[in-house]
Amino acid sequence: DIADVAERAGKVSAAQVRQILVADRGTRRDILKQLHDAHEALIDKMFAAGSLTDADIAPQIQKIGALHQQLLEHGAQMMLKVRAVATPEQLAKAAAAKQKLDQLHEEIGSLLGRPSPSEDDVPE
Repeated sequence: DIADVAERAGKVSAAQVRQILVADRGTRRDILKQLHDAHEALIDKMFAAGSLTDADIAPQIQKIGALHQQLLEHGAQMMLKVRAVATPEQLAKAAAAKQKLDQLHEEIGSLLGRPSPSEDDVPE
């Protein structure tokens, strides 16, 4: 689980991370449920009989956007709480681990034939 991985990475103790995640669980679950429901409502509208315009789906798209924003802000707050219990050395170790993970994602992408982000920026 995330707390065990964080502890092995030396970022924070597993108990501290668990405490943060448990406190966050209900709110995060509620936002994700609302987001899922909003996506389902939009899909239902898209496949319903009859005509459909931008104006018909705009409120649903705005709701989905607001929920994404709420989820992003909530996640950032949770990470700030985790950072608050980490030492500078632990943050440096976490940054190095993130860099390795980014490199692995890039390697996986190249193996699967996905262009790298720099390739997407080059005009054809």
